[in-house]
Amino acid sequence: MCPMVRLRPTARPVRRGPGEVQFGLAPGHGIVLAGLSEAESDLLLSLAGDAGTSRDAALARRFGVPQSRVDQFVNTLRAHHLLMDAGDAARLAPVQEPPLLAVPGAGPIVERIRQEFVDAGCRVTAHGDPGVERTELVVLCALDALTPDAGRAWQAAGTAQVPVVLRADAVVIGPLIHPGKSPCLRCLDLHRRDRDGAWPRILSQLACDTDDLTSLVAAPETQAAAVAALVVMVALESLISPQPAVGISWQISLPWPDVRTRRWERHPHCPCLSEPSRR
Repeated sequence: MCPMVRLRPTARPVRRGPGEVQFGLAPGHGIVLAGLSEAESDLLLSLAGDAGTSRDAALARRFGVPQSRVDQFVNTLRAHHLLMDAGDAARLAPVQEPPLLAVPGAGPIVERIRQEFVDAGCRVTAHGDPGVERTELVVLCALDALTPDAGRAWQAAGTAQVPVVLRADAVVIGPLIHPGKSPCLRCLDLHRRDRDGAWPRILSQLACDTDDLTSLVAAPETQAAAVAALVVMVALESLISPQPAVGISWQISLPWPDVRTRRWERHPHCPCLSEPSRR
């Protein structure tokens, strides 16, 4: 069956010059196709309308453009992530049953994250025990640092985890943890020990053993709202994306946002290397 051709909403085509059509404005993704015939230009410009949901063979017939040429256009647009993919289809498809997500703990940030999930149509539990209910994902919140054991039970249950660590001037979201496919919290701890021999002593003074984070994981209302929205965006995207960004963390400075991205690898001495992939 011929593939469906459907542009992302952000990839609106515009005529740039004679024989040129531009898609999108972002430097990292926007492209310009040049050397086009008038029929080819019309075909590409039509992707902003109803023709954008057509099969590529139908587009070739409608505009009198050779199928091989249409295939070139489709492959180019797909290579630059300008076409809707399986993850986009999942976002648009009707949800049969909302996912159940766990957000254990307490406090303004934790409660705000729960509410954001509910507003997004998810089911949410505050249980910190993966044995109580089967959840798709857990958000683990802490102030300054998470202990490597914070996700141990969830790791054993094969549950995806999103660590959220709030600091005085920043929040760190991630890395997204998929048991058997990505680094775990213990991997992160071992990497930190490799870089800083004093890390275990520092962690013992920073980490909190209680799940009651009411007085700890807090932030001004505007920051709490921003943090919660970002956490929910990352978590929900990880559930529907065909290639979730596992092993990547985002450090966002507060209140003036500046994002630093970091990729974490599995530690060679972590027991999680022998764990089977659960999902």
